[in-house]
Amino acid sequence: MTLLHFQLCSFMYEYETRRTNEAAQKKIQTFYSSCLRPIFNIRWPERIKNKEMWEQASQTPERGQIKRRGKRLKWTHSQNFRKFTTSITSQALLGIRRRREREEHKGRT
Repeated sequence: MTLLHFQLCSFMYEYETRRTNEAAQKKIQTFYSSCLRPIFNIRWPERIKNKEMWEQASQTPERGQIKRRGKRLKWTHSQNFRKFTTSITSQALLGIRRRREREEHKGRT
């Protein structure tokens, strides 16, 4: 569950720093729901609504989390970059930044 939480945090950080749209939020929700299904041992023939699964996990939908977390973004961003470079959160944020830079320079050759 901690690896899932770490992946979700890195995805959400990336989408918080950019402008979010419906498609990006839908991708986050789909990813999170697809990770919750094996955790709760829900197989494909079983039909369960995502709302029920969210209630079972005692979580809120990601759209609400993005809005809530956006308020804390400035503090979190500065806090993580003041940490040592060996910190896992600093490494994750640095990896996201490098990946974004590669994507931007990819089309400009």
